[in-house]
Amino acid sequence: MKEGGEEAANADVTEPNTPADIEKARAELAAERAKLEADRARLAADGTLRDVTPTDPNKL
Repeated sequence: MKEGGEEAANADVTEPNTPADIEKARAELAAERAKLEADRARLAADGTLRDVTPTDPNKL
């Protein structure tokens, strides 16, 4: 049994019919992927800035 939110999300999805639709969908996916990769890089950088654990065992 599908949940109401899932059915609503699937109702908005349409199959691309023309080469222009396919290119537009690919461009949207590429933009979303780039945004996610930038977010991942930012989070990784933030994580290293917050880590105050000494990495040099001689300085413990």
